[in-house]
Amino acid sequence: MPTNPLIHQLGQTLRELGQHPYPHVPNPPGCKKRAAVALIIRVRPTFPDQGFFESKSCGPEAGTKNQRLENFFAQEWVQRGDPEVLFIKRAARDGDRWTSHIAFPGGRRDPEDESDSTTSVRETKEEVNIDLSADHALLVGNLSERVVTTWLGKTPLMVLCPFVYILMRFDSESLALQPSELSWQNPSEKLILWGLTLGIMSDFLRLLPSCDTTKLWTWPTLSPLDYRFAIWLCTYAYRKQKTREMALGSPANTNGTARSSGPGDIDDTTFTTFEARSRKEIQDSALLEMLGGYYDRAKVAVVLTLLLRVGAGGLLGTWGYRRLRDRAKL
Repeated sequence: MPTNPLIHQLGQTLRELGQHPYPHVPNPPGCKKRAAVALIIRVRPTFPDQGFFESKSCGPEAGTKNQRLENFFAQEWVQRGDPEVLFIKRAARDGDRWTSHIAFPGGRRDPEDESDSTTSVRETKEEVNIDLSADHALLVGNLSERVVTTWLGKTPLMVLCPFVYILMRFDSESLALQPSELSWQNPSEKLILWGLTLGIMSDFLRLLPSCDTTKLWTWPTLSPLDYRFAIWLCTYAYRKQKTREMALGSPANTNGTARSSGPGDIDDTTFTTFEARSRKEIQDSALLEMLGGYYDRAKVAVVLTLLLRVGAGGLLGTWGYRRLRDRAKL
């Protein structure tokens, strides 16, 4: 059976990610909250009797992080396997803004957490019972940290820190889900990513070969048709320019895709197979590159739409007032 070329590309990307960490982002003035999430990768073996952890060659005693990754990806069952990434689906609850949200395990940093990565380890253990501090789990590196703000971008809410882990065994511990946070999901259901989850996944896919992340998402907008049209019109030239820049900046051809890993998934926690791409020298956020300047134009569109609404309301009110006045004179 031939080896999976995706595995070689993934291994190279993870090694380079570990050697080139993204810079630490401090909290802005007046914002004390930090949060961390874990993007967890594992390899699904071709045959169920494979996927065991080789502690001597892949464990902490094997040497450096880079050496452990090289040994892991050199294994035959890994080279013939399919890489997967873990998502969770939060429970559907009325009044919850995050209802049914597809996300990565993670949460807010507690005062007792030593670091942001400690938060990702603790939250993952609490949410899905995966111990990222175990010998078979390796912290590869981090992705671009970002300041999460309100929709208009004026008020910082927290700093979000994504970390990339790889599980060096497939037969890991059983996943335990919190009923208050997670619910059952059909494994064949198509995953729709949005918001921060999409941003983080796009950042990771940009590190892999020929991934045009602009095709993984749609530009944010508002529901009312007049707002939507105004935003579309005011951002049209900007969107075309940014899409062209991103396309020129990455070797195009193949689109990033994601699919459910099929039967055997447990509850609402889903390991999703992703198609490979190769490493690019990128040190910023994919979505921040796309959205830098977009929201400024969207704000202008919102203001213009409000002014048009007020103007239209004033004209309509004036017309109605004159009609009533003319009828009163008759």
